[in-house]
Amino acid sequence: MFWPKRLNMINSSHNKEGHRVKNILIAGPAEDPFHIPQITKAAVENSGGQTFFSLDPSDLTACDGLILPGGLPDIAPTNYGERNVSCHTI
Repeated sequence: MFWPKRLNMINSSHNKEGHRVKNILIAGPAEDPFHIPQITKAAVENSGGQTFFSLDPSDLTACDGLILPGGLPDIAPTNYGERNVSCHTI
């Protein structure tokens, strides 16, 4: 399976205030049907960081921070003795 890599496009750069921009690795693919990676990417970039997506552990050396986004599918409540009252995707 191929995951897009952007490591070659990420450089140590500075923002307009002269602060070094942090490179944040988001573990996982860049696209999913629930848009979780896109929402996470937007939040980081709106905070002044640069993002890249990867599932390759060796890419950890190229980042200043790591995000392990959650997502769907959820864990079935029956695993914990509860009944499903609102989720229709599990």
